[in-house]
Amino acid sequence: MRRLLPNFICIFLLLIFFVVSSDAVAADSITTNKATYTPGEIITVTVVGSLNGIQEWAGVWVSTNPDASFSFESNWKYLQTGTQTLPTVPPTYPTVLTFSAPSTTGTYNLRFFRENGVANRLAISANITVTASQCTHYADPAGSGGTCTFGSPCQIASFWSIAAPGNMLCLKDGTYQGADSMINPTSGLSGVSGNPITIAALNDGQVRIDGQGGL
Repeated sequence: MRRLLPNFICIFLLLIFFVVSSDAVAADSITTNKATYTPGEIITVTVVGSLNGIQEWAGVWVSTNPDASFSFESNWKYLQTGTQTLPTVPPTYPTVLTFSAPSTTGTYNLRFFRENGVANRLAISANITVTASQCTHYADPAGSGGTCTFGSPCQIASFWSIAAPGNMLCLKDGTYQGADSMINPTSGLSGVSGNPITIAALNDGQVRIDGQGGL
């Protein structure tokens, strides 16, 4: 003989289902791969959301600044495209983005927003610290600067005329090609004991020297 559950039991079961379902929804979050960086170093960010909005985006803030100050050095990206180009479809989670650490030392955080503008923040990361780098000069595959600074990097060839003991040339990400991008120090140039002249990748594994058969 078929028995029907009393109404109050059905309501109780529905409430249990609702609570379990609600708990299963992931909370919005944004996290970084570590806590300390040097200027220009890659920050790997993982974003988890619950809304799947097309305009969802994230950016870098000075930790003490309000949302309304907008991102530091205009360092922001849409989740779906990983660029500043508006997506046509919503993101999937978790979404992984990469940002360049700010050129200025200090304390920062990453913030996750629901849509264009800063009125709908969904999450904020733990603070990160950007500390002084050992790099004294910088080069870039497309560099054209003469002083080899972070903001105006040079070609590798331009470094040799200003290199001195204790200097470190850091290579920004990319593929280096052509004679001006090869590591060919000027004859007689050298460091001294305890103060070498050093060349290193700014981000491990992100620099390629392509001799194109010329080495």
